[in-house]
Amino acid sequence: MAPLFLGIDAGGTHCRARLVDADGKLLGTGHAGPANLTLGIARAHRAIMAASAQAFAQAGLGRSAMHRTHAGIGIAGADDPKQLREIKGRRFVFASVSICSDAETACIGAHD
Repeated sequence: MAPLFLGIDAGGTHCRARLVDADGKLLGTGHAGPANLTLGIARAHRAIMAASAQAFAQAGLGRSAMHRTHAGIGIAGADDPKQLREIKGRRFVFASVSICSDAETACIGAHD
């Protein structure tokens, strides 16, 4: 099976997920509530997984497809080393997960 790629913007007001295939074709999107780590690690994790599940459902893919998905997550509050360690310690079902501050991903997006 071909790998999938999931981009997640986990911000202070909402969480958005975008699922694409290896060619960059958009397969599905999802939305959830706030995911700022300062609101709580468990709450942020739930929002990330809820937005992700919506993206997979919109793509017509089951949870098993998550196991071949590489996720990149920009999270508000991840600039705090303690909070970052805690969210990285949570269980994600993806093939791989890269987590950084949403400030980093915003810079990447702004500067292409």
